[in-house]
Amino acid sequence: MRMKLGLVLAGLMLAGLPAGSALARGGVWIGIGPAYPAYPDPYPAYPYAPVPAPYPPPAYSYAPPAVEGRLGQACYAGPYMCQLDQPGYVGRACSCPARPGERAWGQVGD
Repeated sequence: MRMKLGLVLAGLMLAGLPAGSALARGGVWIGIGPAYPAYPDPYPAYPYAPVPAPYPPPAYSYAPPAVEGRLGQACYAGPYMCQLDQPGYVGRACSCPARPGERAWGQVGD
């Protein structure tokens, strides 16, 4: 008789049925949850690609720009002419202030 009573009480506790008032209610967790169907992995495991062999980095050397000629102090931009802040090589592009907010492009000259 005790065995049947114990099984009935255990069954009530596992079923989650209330066993009285809220203060007297208790429960036991066994750790068995609902069963879910096991599906196959949607992304099968692929082997990794082999690691490439190390290679030396490409040779890098900085060569300063070649000297193009003589230095000029003025910029000639059509009807505008202005002094340069820093000397530039003759024939290179430069600009002078033109109308308010605009620049006139020209070339460095002597």
